[in-house]
Amino acid sequence: MTISRRRFVGNAAKLSASLVAAGLPSSSLFARGRYDVVNHKLLPSEKEVWEGVEFMNGLGVRFSGSSAHQKYVAYVEDHFKSFGMDLDQIPHTSLVRWDLRQCSLKIASGSQAGKDVPISSYCRYTKTTGSDGATGELVYCGKAEGGPSLIEVILGISRSIEKASPRTMPTIPADLQGKIALVEVVAEPLPYGALWKDHIRGVYNSEGNSDFPAVQKTAPAYGAAALPMSFNADLAKAGTIGVIYAWSNLADDDAAGQMKVGSSAISEVWVGQTAGRELRALADSGGTVTLTVEADTVPNVPTHTTLATLAGTSADEVILLWTHTDGNNAIEENGGIAILNLMKYFSRLPQSARKRTIACVLSEAHFNEEYIPRSAWLKERPDLVHKAVAEVSIEHLGCGEWIDNPGSNSYKGTGAPELAFAFCPMDPMSDVMLESVRGTKSGKTAVIDSEMNAFTPAILFYRLSHIPFIGFICAPPYLVAEGPHGHIEKLSSSQFHEQMTAFANVIHRLDSIPKSELRTSG
Repeated sequence: MTISRRRFVGNAAKLSASLVAAGLPSSSLFARGRYDVVNHKLLPSEKEVWEGVEFMNGLGVRFSGSSAHQKYVAYVEDHFKSFGMDLDQIPHTSLVRWDLRQCSLKIASGSQAGKDVPISSYCRYTKTTGSDGATGELVYCGKAEGGPSLIEVILGISRSIEKASPRTMPTIPADLQGKIALVEVVAEPLPYGALWKDHIRGVYNSEGNSDFPAVQKTAPAYGAAALPMSFNADLAKAGTIGVIYAWSNLADDDAAGQMKVGSSAISEVWVGQTAGRELRALADSGGTVTLTVEADTVPNVPTHTTLATLAGTSADEVILLWTHTDGNNAIEENGGIAILNLMKYFSRLPQSARKRTIACVLSEAHFNEEYIPRSAWLKERPDLVHKAVAEVSIEHLGCGEWIDNPGSNSYKGTGAPELAFAFCPMDPMSDVMLESVRGTKSGKTAVIDSEMNAFTPAILFYRLSHIPFIGFICAPPYLVAEGPHGHIEKLSSSQFHEQMTAFANVIHRLDSIPKSELRTSG
């Protein structure tokens, strides 16, 4: 790959401007030489890489322990072995698998009795109803809106965010015995500027606009910020036999398929705004509905974390790469395809060109944390932690920006790349990341030099080990939404390849930096 002097200077100027805006000296960014350290003749092609994404996505939903998940893991491991890597498996037997058989919602009274109401998403591990379903009067309980920051809810952070919106809570009537609750939910915008104030090391955008958004609409994947964890249990205590959550400000296509994890206390589903309005009118007229959720529960499912190692000239210093293998579309989780192709590239280099050993850890159960903690490998393989000089987490590559308009009930792509984040709590990792994306066509990446509000699941590894860390993640609204084509049409194969190339740059740079400059604590 070549780059013209004009393009090089232009990209450097854009990035310098973003650093100056962040209050950082731009000169430090360019201290280590060329923008690009990859041998492109040995790098897998865009077509080659994309075929892996298509294979993974073609398997369908790949929840941990399922047949599709097992096929994907076998595919990744077979490729690792074909590269001459040492393969190890860390076994686990604690998974409880929840396999949906059917989920439906029907109007059960009046002139529309028997009419199906479209469900936007079922809830995994929710309480089942049996084949006859649960029939009861529909009772509107109000709206969930505002409250703490979404990321505070996800990560359990106690710190308050400036100018947090006031909380509006639904009410639970005293007598809900045998009835079904209807609750409207507002998807809250995230105050990006406040979440990472004074910690934006730089924003690189190969498309040109390096602005960092002050506010970003919440990805609906994460649910309602305003609802306390105990809400479903409180509904069950009031005698409710089911609950329907209705998005009030998401286009129906945006709400469709958004993965939810339900409560064993009560049967639970989600619907879009159109169905929500219909159900609100039904509740106001005293109508009834039948909610049916049937699923099979399989305990003690055998799974394993994959560990693949590519030897360098030193076995005593290790660069760790992490992602997970379970997922439900082309985004969750395509990081394994990127790591697989990175290892194809590095295995094509002579061993003498790799100073450090590269160890790839692929956890199998990111969405089943209560059964298999994603951090389990840290205790199971303390030798890796002891030898690690850096860790790089890679998730959700190739994402395009999609925006919905609730008023027109439309959901469309903008043609721009979705903003990605690279959380780099320790120096010199921020500079390494910025140097590595510079000159690539990898889209838009914000580099954050703090662990504060970091929503990458891998931040836990840093907090437990304090290994120098880069956590790359993108969170578009369709992040964990199931769909007929796995939302692969929302991804860019060229952007995916360029982001993968940036991580080849990252690994090369990390391999060349002395340990004394990398691991300064922990």
